[in-house]
Amino acid sequence: MIVPVYQPILMLNNDVKYEVLMRIEGSENTLLTPDKFLEIAKAHNYYNEISEMLIFKALERISSREETFSVNISFLDMKNFEFVDRLEKKILEYDIAHRVVFEIIESETLEDMEIVDSFIRRFKSIGIKFAIDDFGSGYSNFAYIFKLNPDFLKLDGSLVLNILSDKSIYTLVESIIDLAHKLNIEVIAEFVSTKEIYDVLSKLGVDAMQGYYLGRPDREIKKIITKDAT
Repeated sequence: MIVPVYQPILMLNNDVKYEVLMRIEGSENTLLTPDKFLEIAKAHNYYNEISEMLIFKALERISSREETFSVNISFLDMKNFEFVDRLEKKILEYDIAHRVVFEIIESETLEDMEIVDSFIRRFKSIGIKFAIDDFGSGYSNFAYIFKLNPDFLKLDGSLVLNILSDKSIYTLVESIIDLAHKLNIEVIAEFVSTKEIYDVLSKLGVDAMQGYYLGRPDREIKKIITKDAT
């Protein structure tokens, strides 16, 4: 069974948002992470089915909450036009567009930019915001910022995890944050696993953080997260 879990994203003003993540329920109530099943699902054409299940379960949950939630959207989702129509209809029915962020995976191949552009314009017009996920993976193409015109950049975990040990990565992260802020884009750091990483990113002016130091993914939506996490 597809299970949505929720990981907190802590803004520096102490507001809390959440990312919806996909899990599959295994034996003895265990939850399998996407690295265990997602590529297999894509290879056997099950991806659309499980993605739709996750997203619509999450939207129903979001409709009963007050917080903002981010949901991952892939190119396979965007080019599934029947799904896109139902997605828009459900978001409007629940009246939650102002509390939803779609995260586009930057490292994923976006095969047809016309489809991507159309999707972004369509959902921005109803109030959805967009984030580029995994930004900086493989020291990526900054042109994605201008192609996708996002509201948020989410720093790739490889940058965050190595920011303390690699001066070049520190400088790259500093540059990404500076450029993003000049373009009125907020920056979110993932994989914040220690207080030391948290402190460095705070000093660099990152707008929000997400990671085990602040909260793990959970079936339940944890209401109280503070900067004093341990």
